[in-house]
Amino acid sequence: KEQLQFYLSDENLRYDYFFRNTIAASTGGWISLSSFLGCRRIQHLEATLQDISRALRHAPDVELREPPTGSEAVRR
Repeated sequence: KEQLQFYLSDENLRYDYFFRNTIAASTGGWISLSSFLGCRRIQHLEATLQDISRALRHAPDVELREPPTGSEAVRR
């Protein structure tokens, strides 16, 4: 949970071109949860989409979009 919140933090987004560009390119600033699966630390934790969704479900300052609304995504 902490790692995912770090990826979405102001501190990280200042330098993280991948997530910053992903946010800028999407309508509404959504980041697909599958985007996190490409991150080395998430891979090291062997996290699944379900793990990511569960970790972000009650995280402060983020909005989680889950089916049936659309594909799973998060925004701040």
